[in-house]
Amino acid sequence: MKHSRKFVNSKSVITASLLFSFLLMACAGGGVRNLRVKPFLETLDSWPEEYRSNFQQIRSFSGKARLSIESEQFNGNVSLKTNWVQPDKLYLQAEGPQG
Repeated sequence: MKHSRKFVNSKSVITASLLFSFLLMACAGGGVRNLRVKPFLETLDSWPEEYRSNFQQIRSFSGKARLSIESEQFNGNVSLKTNWVQPDKLYLQAEGPQG
């Protein structure tokens, strides 16, 4: 039984691929909007009051960090985890190179 293969012109494959890629990029892009963000502070003098107001609205906070320390005496990493629930619960975990 003889199998016949049809070879496709490589130029037409490249052209079709480029056309498909162009159409995909054109359709995937979002529209450009001219959005203006209004400043939340009118003056820098009002910042402390705004800060206090925002802080009082926070009910909980969770965070993770990795601190790298490099000095002549010590090089290492510390992993930090924190959970805070207002007003009186704080969990802080710090693990160094030795665990």
